[in-house]
Amino acid sequence: MLSSNISGYNEEMKSEFVRYIVSGVVNTCVGFLVFVLLVYAFGFNLYASNAIGYGVALTCAFLLNRFFVFEGAQITSGAISRFLISFAAAFVINQAVLTGLSAGLSLSPVLSQIGAMTVYTGTFYLANKYLVFRVRVSRGDF
Repeated sequence: MLSSNISGYNEEMKSEFVRYIVSGVVNTCVGFLVFVLLVYAFGFNLYASNAIGYGVALTCAFLLNRFFVFEGAQITSGAISRFLISFAAAFVINQAVLTGLSAGLSLSPVLSQIGAMTVYTGTFYLANKYLVFRVRVSRGDF
């Protein structure tokens, strides 16, 4: 019985992580689309477009995590601030790994960024799972 519970938990976590990756792709596309539209269709400068694109992408990420990735999670008081703090922490870790791989190990920028993105993705997923969207409700409670 314990073995089947662990197996079921592992399958749920794999499925959840796949949803997290899919939502990340969608989120990245949304942020990029906003950036491109602002620059080319509306003439915004690069930095404003980038900042607005990140803001829209973070909002999209929060909503996708809430309703698609971590189905049934309640938004409790402090969830949005925990989300933003988790993002900032994951980004700082990303920058540290990027620096370590590029400057410390002399890897190419592309390999360094792939390593840094991998660590960022894992860090942000775990933070979202265990800190931001940790409270669950049953599907019948919506």
